[in-house]
Amino acid sequence: MTDTQPIYNSRITRVYLEYIKRHYPDLDVGPLLESADMKAYEVADPNHWFSQSQADRFNKSLVQATQDPNIARKAGRFATSAEGLGAAKQYLLGLLNLSTLYMLVGKVYVLFSRGASIKARKLGPHRVEIISRPLSGVNEKPYQCENRIGMFESVARFFIQKFALVEHPECFHQGHDHCRYIITWGKSRTGVLKQGRNIFVVAGIPTFLVLFFLMPFKAWGIAALNFALVAMTVSFMAEYFSRKEMAAIIEMKGYEAKDLIEEMEIRHDNAMLVQAIGKAISSVYDVEKLIGAVLRTMESYADFDRGVIFLADSEKNNLSYTAGYGYGRRK
Repeated sequence: MTDTQPIYNSRITRVYLEYIKRHYPDLDVGPLLESADMKAYEVADPNHWFSQSQADRFNKSLVQATQDPNIARKAGRFATSAEGLGAAKQYLLGLLNLSTLYMLVGKVYVLFSRGASIKARKLGPHRVEIISRPLSGVNEKPYQCENRIGMFESVARFFIQKFALVEHPECFHQGHDHCRYIITWGKSRTGVLKQGRNIFVVAGIPTFLVLFFLMPFKAWGIAALNFALVAMTVSFMAEYFSRKEMAAIIEMKGYEAKDLIEEMEIRHDNAMLVQAIGKAISSVYDVEKLIGAVLRTMESYADFDRGVIFLADSEKNNLSYTAGYGYGRRK
């Protein structure tokens, strides 16, 4: 494998661009993409893959432009907020729980990179170990390890709305033959509050029933009132954080819906493009008129601001310009 082989999915770059758009709105991404020989339409295509060389040049230009050497990790942590994951996010959210998601990270990771093998091992109910080994011939860089850490931290936000804790005791770039990550996460604040409230109430009610016969009524009434106030306060806090988490989930679902609508529009336009061209081919017999009809159809349904048609000469050795749109005349 060489540095020019495509091994990193465009979703990774798109997450970077979404992060830049959010945190560096005045930064022109055009030169960044140009420095890495990337095109905007390639980044938008979830089936496109970039090489190690392209990824390295893009990261170098991005660090220089933002003056932030930690931007790879920050972009990784932004992954769960980004629109760039597209259908991949839908797949991730379809998994049962956070533990299951981390255990299947090896299968999910291939949607983003062909450059490393990933294996996970469960260490506890809220703790997993992930081992990443670069494949033979892959010249992975430290910033990509940092980006991976950020993504592992970010994954927890799908379920508990806060980052996981990622320890990195062994690193490929420090002489080990692999990168080892220990990932730990807790319960959501809502879950902790609701569990605490339930334990408090379940333990408190029988206790106060017993104390009713052992304490003076006035003292018992004051204690019971305080107990009820504490239980209500914890319940209100749990409801408050539950609504915040629900708002974050709704926002994430909005990104998913937007991605799905965009995909539906693209598929609709592609279907209409094929249908219109097929109709023109079957009904127009003049070559020049047919070419004009095809170009008008492309301009209407294809998401490109310019297009051109070349036809082979009689000997089929050379292509000659026949027609196009979106290009100005040379003066």
